[in-house]
Amino acid sequence: MFESRYGVRCSQCKRKEKVNCSGCLQMLVPFWGGICEVKACCENRKLDYCSQCALFSCAMLANMGKSKVMTLM
Repeated sequence: MFESRYGVRCSQCKRKEKVNCSGCLQMLVPFWGGICEVKACCENRKLDYCSQCALFSCAMLANMGKSKVMTLM
């Protein structure tokens, strides 16, 4: 079962405990203190998961995290 808005199995995430993440559906704000555009998009559309959206798979989802990876290179 997917527990995140975008399809990650939180129960199998190795980082979850390290960063004190309660999962997209439970947390009020992301653990990093910023804004998660994917979480906000789902909530604004009153959806639990991206896959429930008529626009799935959108550019936002396809590019999620790419800017973070590029800053690490």
